[in-house]
Amino acid sequence: MKITCDVIQDLMPSYVDEICSQDTRELVDGHVSGCDQCRARLEHMKNTGIVAEKASEKQVDYLKKIKSTISRKEWLGKFVLIALALVEVAGVFSGGNLINYTPGSALVFSILHLCAAGLAGNYIGSGRSKGAAVQLGISWLGLLLLIVTQEYFLHCLGVGKVPFLVDELYECGPIYANICRGIVLAEVVILFWNTFKKRNYAYVVIVNIISLSLTSYVKDSLHSMDSYVSMASATRRATIFQVCLLVLVSVVCFLYQNRKKFSR
Repeated sequence: MKITCDVIQDLMPSYVDEICSQDTRELVDGHVSGCDQCRARLEHMKNTGIVAEKASEKQVDYLKKIKSTISRKEWLGKFVLIALALVEVAGVFSGGNLINYTPGSALVFSILHLCAAGLAGNYIGSGRSKGAAVQLGISWLGLLLLIVTQEYFLHCLGVGKVPFLVDELYECGPIYANICRGIVLAEVVILFWNTFKKRNYAYVVIVNIISLSLTSYVKDSLHSMDSYVSMASATRRATIFQVCLLVLVSVVCFLYQNRKKFSR
């Protein structure tokens, strides 16, 4: 029985992949030695396989480089995020004037912190889970507690007396400072948890950062105020700046996460 070119060409894929038997290899070799058409086809298949393999290797190397670049950016973001958070914690637990905030500098500090969280990959997840809801609730509770306590303290300073809680006005300062420290600790724990446990709850992180920056500012203002009027004005202005930033970043994050839905 004569072996036709069609039979040999059917065997070529197994030949090129080196999964055929020795008898089949000898059969193909014997045929292509005397058939220019089949020999050319076999050489083409071999070269195509090599090119495809090299292209595949290049793609893998390229993807590894991209992953490595992303990983470096994430760790840079985490480092900056940790450094900024530790500065805020140190400012809250120090005797005062460590950061020497102004409303404008506090806003810049928050923006830097938010950018670092973006590099760290903290805005990936939308946080639609029970764990995210609990963390978001705690974060918002800390921020609202700070604002309410701040307004109560400013009211006490304005009227010159304390309606309740303490007997003397000077006792409000330590209580206010301790509340600020408690809020900062809670926010930092949640922020670090999201950063290193890959939770990436975007809205939780945003509230964490705004709360951290605002708490650091109002605690620092306790030690640097010139008068009640200047402190009340600066603190309330800082609060408005931070809340506006929180709303703006949350809206941008929502639009980014739902961009595919809106583009339909």
